[in-house]
Amino acid sequence: MQNDAQTIITFTGNIALSGTFTLENGALGFITNHLPNKQFPLTEKNQNQQTYFFHFINEQEIKDTFHTNNLLDAAKQIEINISSIKYTITHDKIVIALEASHPDN
Repeated sequence: MQNDAQTIITFTGNIALSGTFTLENGALGFITNHLPNKQFPLTEKNQNQQTYFFHFINEQEIKDTFHTNNLLDAAKQIEINISSIKYTITHDKIVIALEASHPDN
């Protein structure tokens, strides 16, 4: 889908990721240094990064599920399941947001 100055691309499927939660400008994010390259779609610009930062489509659900409102476990490695990946591409940046859930769900 393309909206004026941005393009939105959404992928669906199931991928497990390991990483840590973080805050960026008050929004919950997720950082990982390992992606399953054959399963995780990346733009050419993003392919050779050392770490990857993601936003969440379902941020409040993730906060509630993982009890991250106070981020006491921010440095703890967390496993999450990804069911969709949304790329919002504008002329100056690419924002990648995940729809995620707890691995037991």
